Amino acid sequence: MKPNKNETRNVALKRIDYLYNLMNSESVVPKSEIVKQIEKLSVRFDITLSKNIKRSYCKNCKYPYEHNCRLRIKKGKVLVTCLNCNNIRRFDISH
Repeated sequence: MKPNKNETRNVALKRIDYLYNLMNSESVVPKSEIVKQIEKLSVRFDITLSKNIKRSYCKNCKYPYEHNCRLRIKKGKVLVTCLNCNNIRRFDISH
């Protein structure tokens, strides 16, 4: 019998949560590989990632923002510069 769509989706959500926690901890697994797995799961199971997950890594080089990013606030926006690939992301400051 084929598994229910909601069951597989819930398993994928739990897996994404586990991988996100693993990405934030000190692990042996390369963090860029963890980010790629998170994105692959979200695409495959049509899951929208939360803002805190989306904003925790560089979209260009798939490396988590930890000590390798620069934050600046200019004109009501937060500028996050990845120091691996020099990609700049802009986020609005919500009031």
